[in-house]
Amino acid sequence: MPASKSEFQRIQQQLEMEKFPSEYPNGAPRAFHQLSKEDRAAFEKKRLVEYCRKAYKKAHVTKVETREQTVCQRENAFYVDTVRAFRDRRYEYKALNKVHTLKTNYILNQSNLSSNFPDCKERSCRSCCKWGCC
Repeated sequence: MPASKSEFQRIQQQLEMEKFPSEYPNGAPRAFHQLSKEDRAAFEKKRLVEYCRKAYKKAHVTKVETREQTVCQRENAFYVDTVRAFRDRRYEYKALNKVHTLKTNYILNQSNLSSNFPDCKERSCRSCCKWGCC
């Protein structure tokens, strides 16, 4: 509600001066301080809403806030796990590539076998190589 604290206190003072009906028929009117806490809160709220509608033409203040939230990727477990898995696969690939490159070079550099596999020195024959050396 857009009412200030001073306006709320003024409404409380007005309510303290008023008399409210009794709980029982034909009973004496009660003062504001004689009401239960729930009744006091209900009367205060009703009077405050009524005052705000007349004075400010509204009962609630609606605030529009634009918020931006960024998630730190270092704290995001999915991101961290993905990066680690990629790194591990890359290192594994590089190690296997190095091993197989050395094996291929060893086979191709042997003098007695290199004459038997003349086509294997070309990289384009990998898919059609019938000896399985590359």
